[in-house]
Amino acid sequence: MNPTNLTGQKIGPYEIREIMAHGSSSTVYRAYQSNMDRVVALKIVGQVAPEAMARIDKEVRVLAGLQHPHIMPIFDYGVYEGSLYWVMPMLEGHSVLERLKAEGPLPPAEVSQIVSEIAAALDYAHQKGVVHRSLRPINILLGETGNAYLNAFAVDLNTNNAITGSDFQFESPQYMSPEQGMGLPLDGRTDVYALAVTTFEMLTGQPPYTADQPLTVIMKHMNDPIPSIVAAKPNLPPALDAVMEKGLAKQRENRYGTAGEFAKALSTALEPAVFVPSYQIGSVAIAKTAKTQPSPVLKTRRCRRVFISYSTRNRKLVEQLQDDLQGLGHTVWFDRELQSRGGQRWWDTILEQIRQAE
Repeated sequence: MNPTNLTGQKIGPYEIREIMAHGSSSTVYRAYQSNMDRVVALKIVGQVAPEAMARIDKEVRVLAGLQHPHIMPIFDYGVYEGSLYWVMPMLEGHSVLERLKAEGPLPPAEVSQIVSEIAAALDYAHQKGVVHRSLRPINILLGETGNAYLNAFAVDLNTNNAITGSDFQFESPQYMSPEQGMGLPLDGRTDVYALAVTTFEMLTGQPPYTADQPLTVIMKHMNDPIPSIVAAKPNLPPALDAVMEKGLAKQRENRYGTAGEFAKALSTALEPAVFVPSYQIGSVAIAKTAKTQPSPVLKTRRCRRVFISYSTRNRKLVEQLQDDLQGLGHTVWFDRELQSRGGQRWWDTILEQIRQAE
């Protein structure tokens, strides 16, 4: 057997067609499952220590039992000539890593959606007692419909560590938490850290810590100050720095308690400012008085920062609108008479005033 290329060979009912992806410790093949007449992804994970097989069997069964809309399911698994493999659905799409290599930083709105979906998958796994331990861009898959899927939970092939235990691999130090670098027992907050690192990379195009030597990267995670994401990409909202500082906290007790909490904070920080033209103030007030639905802009746009230009003389109406919006958790700016200066577009003027207010 060629250990690096099984193309053309057969593993049980699986006919190996071609290599789809190849890493330092695993290879993913496109395969045809003859008894089910379907194309699948077959991943060769690595050589199995014979004495670890009983534990591995238990671990993979736990992973196969994870049923979540944003977790790639495991159809089947086994050992072929000493190597563990498992079988997954064939997803037509690409990984976040491939997107980053092809396009650079992703749009903030898309990042927020990806993080929200992956966070939901992580929280579900954590509730089942499973820590991913290997979260990184290559292990987040993006389907053709735009949904994100969590893939490649780590399985220890050599020692007695369980899938909720201490870490064992150092192939991706850019995404390892400080406690992983120290070989400490892990919990869900380790995945929160890796999700924050991956988010940093999706928004800026590079992870927060890099170096030529893996050990140097690990030491940076443990000792170096948390870099400013806004300094790395100045057009990002300033509020993101606080989100990343908590997500990347050196001590896990200082991080977000769940991946969902991190995703919510990220979404709030990335929510755009919304301009509400003056003519809509009256419609909002009328809707409120008539006890009907509010303005479509305020109903359908997810926002925390609202900038309103108005020309009405009814100051009480404006104050009522301000109170209502602030009661919904929005930060509100008003401009009595919006004027464009120096040939600026009205939107440029608004953005300038919002930046000054912040």
